[in-house]
Amino acid sequence: MTLESLKRCFTCKKKLGEKVNIYMYKSLAFCGVKCRKKEIDKDEEENKKQYVKILGEEATILHHQSSKRINN
Repeated sequence: MTLESLKRCFTCKKKLGEKVNIYMYKSLAFCGVKCRKKEIDKDEEENKKQYVKILGEEATILHHQSSKRINN
């Protein structure tokens, strides 16, 4: 995190002043709860997609393993 990254909101690019609250998430600065929430929601959605992908891969592996047992 640099001092430069604290000058503007990561989401809306609004200039952050010295005497205003700065909301942080993952070393990113935000002007308010709404902007920070957008980033959190985006991360959660990406995490869900990765989780579903992993579950799908595991299900495929299990299916292939069970098919081999049945055929043997």
